[in-house]
Amino acid sequence: MNDAKSQMIGLTDILIEPADIFSVKYVSGSYDSAEGFQLLDKEIAMHEISKSSQEVSSRRLFYLALPPSVYPPVYRMIRKYCMNKSDLSGWTRVVVEKPFGKDLDSAELLGSQIGELFDEPQIYHIDHYLGKELVQNLVINISGRFANRFFLPLWNCDNIDNVRIVFREDFGTEGRGGYFDEYGIIRDIIQNHLLQVFCLVAMEKPVSLKPEHIRDEKVKVLQSVLPIKDEEVVLGQYEGYRDDVTVPDHSNTPTFATVILRIHNERWEGEKQGRNEFVIRLQPSEAMYMKLTMSLLILLLSISLSYKQRYQGVMIREAYERLVLDTYGPCPS
Repeated sequence: MNDAKSQMIGLTDILIEPADIFSVKYVSGSYDSAEGFQLLDKEIAMHEISKSSQEVSSRRLFYLALPPSVYPPVYRMIRKYCMNKSDLSGWTRVVVEKPFGKDLDSAELLGSQIGELFDEPQIYHIDHYLGKELVQNLVINISGRFANRFFLPLWNCDNIDNVRIVFREDFGTEGRGGYFDEYGIIRDIIQNHLLQVFCLVAMEKPVSLKPEHIRDEKVKVLQSVLPIKDEEVVLGQYEGYRDDVTVPDHSNTPTFATVILRIHNERWEGEKQGRNEFVIRLQPSEAMYMKLTMSLLILLLSISLSYKQRYQGVMIREAYERLVLDTYGPCPS
C-alpha cells in the first residue's frame, strides 16, 4: 500500500440525478499515471455532454478510498487533469477523510499540500461516523439536551458516574493490514470516531447549530481533558492479527486500546457514584434505552427505543451515503 507506483486505482464517476438514479463507469489507472486521470476526465466529460440537453451542470466530486499518504499525488493529478473547466455554474469538490496524518506535523503538512491545490470551500473534511443515524441525532439534539427538563438537571457529575464509549468489531483487517498497520486502532478509531462522540456527549450548549459554533464547543471539551495517566491506558493486539498476509510478521501495532479521559470543568469534574444507565447504541441494531434503579431491591426498569423494531420499513441512509449527499448542497460561504 505504501508503493504508490505499483498500485492500481479504480476511479469512478458517480452522477446523482434528481431521481437519485446512479450512473457508474469504472476507469482503471495508477496513482501517479497521467493517462489514467486523462481517461477519467474524458469519460466524465462525455457523460456531461450526454446530459447537456437536460441542463445538468458539471458537478465533479472526488472521494478517495485510499491511504492518506497518497492523497497529495492523487489530488495533484485531479487538479491538473480532472477539474470542471467550462461550466461556470458547476463545481469540483474533494472529500478528505480520516486518519488525516499520523501526528500534528504530518496533519499540517497534508493540509497545506491539499490547500495549495484547492480552495477551502472545495474541500470537505468528513468522519463517516458522524453520518450514522444516532450520531446525527446527538448533533441535532444538542439544543434539546439543554432544553429538555429530563436531561438538563441530570447531565453532570452529580448524576453521572462515567460515560463509556465502546467500539467493537467482529472481523479482522481482512486484507487491509497494509493500511491499518501504519496507523493502529488509536489513530484509526479513537482519535476521530470515538473522540467525536465523546465531545458531543460532554460539550456545553453551542451558541447555535452552525458548524463553527459546534466545533468551538468540541474544542473546549478537548482542552479540558487532563493529561492521560499511563496506568489508565491499556494497549494490546488481538490473536490472529498477524495471520493476515498483508500484516508484517513482527508487527506490534495495537488493535485494541482502552483509555480513561477525565474532564476538568464545572460540569464533569468530581464524578459521583450512580447505578442508572442511559445507553445509545450506534451500531449494529441502533437503539436507545435506559436502565433505572428502582428501590433498595435494585430492580432494573428498562425504557428502550429499538430502531429496528420501531421503524420497520423505514429507510435509514448509511453514514457514507448521508455525508456524500451533503456535499452536493450549496457551497459553504
